[in-house]
Amino acid sequence: RNFFAQTVNRSLVFWIPEYLYLSMLRAAPDFCSVRSGIYYFADSLPDQERATQLTSDDYTGVMGLSLEEREQRIKDLTELLEEYRSLSEEARDWLAETRLLKRLGDLYFGNGSYAEAELLHLEELAILRQYLPETHLEVAANLNNLAGLYRFQGRYAEAKALYLEALAIFQKTLPKENPSIATSLNNLGVLYERQGCYVKAEEMYHEALTLRAKSLPEGHPDIASSLNNLAGLYYNQGRYTEAERLCLQAIAVKRGALPNGHPDIAKSLYNLAELYTIQGRYAEAKSLYLEALETFQKSLGKQHPNTQSVLNNYLAFLREQGREAEAAAFLKEGG
Repeated sequence: RNFFAQTVNRSLVFWIPEYLYLSMLRAAPDFCSVRSGIYYFADSLPDQERATQLTSDDYTGVMGLSLEEREQRIKDLTELLEEYRSLSEEARDWLAETRLLKRLGDLYFGNGSYAEAELLHLEELAILRQYLPETHLEVAANLNNLAGLYRFQGRYAEAKALYLEALAIFQKTLPKENPSIATSLNNLGVLYERQGCYVKAEEMYHEALTLRAKSLPEGHPDIASSLNNLAGLYYNQGRYTEAERLCLQAIAVKRGALPNGHPDIAKSLYNLAELYTIQGRYAEAKSLYLEALETFQKSLGKQHPNTQSVLNNYLAFLREQGREAEAAAFLKEGG
């Protein structure tokens, strides 16, 4: 990066695919600090590849960054979007604008700023519907993302309608074993589980896991996500032996696929801690709670909803065992 900036006395343009861009940001978050602009190809990827890229529920490219890095990225992208909107209509490209809106919305979502994320994704959807057919994969991808945002807020009816609309588009447009269909099925499973519809949830989870195992490389994070979701469902039903087996599988996959300190690993550690707690395996649970909490604090910040949830549950874990003094001391030390 510094070599090019300091020694090459001419403009350089690197054209790279989205997945490589995300990998670069994970490995070197400051790589783009010397850039003077971001450019996009206007023509679309092949449908199947594009759908896989757009609808993956792995936020590695966003959540792999520290809180400070995400906040700086939000600032940079907001400035870039404002600069872009100052251009004349002739100089603006709707696809580039939707890409900026999506990236910025994902960053806000990762920070737990759901209201800001919703506005950006709705603006993105309005532009997509202005220029694309209703059954286009870009539209389905946006619906999927927006549904996920509503699900996190507990707005289940709105989320279900959007998930079903997105799934219908994917099933109509893509081959039946495309990973994007698995993602939609998995998301519906999460929604059904939140609503207490366990039979429907298990059906969706199994179908998603089967599709992902067929269509994705062994060890892919989305496979871990399916394992983790099934484990959570079994936990809620009291099927603890099955749940533990799947939790351990999910952790192993995530540790192999994601960078150390990634919040998705912490989620699985926390799930296993909850399982051990209900089984009375307190020493094992405590170790996992603390590892999950430390990871969330470093990657998301102390005020993020996920961090606060783990902290509160860990304190409750201590208090339920009569360890009030230990809980108070932990909180006094800053959690």
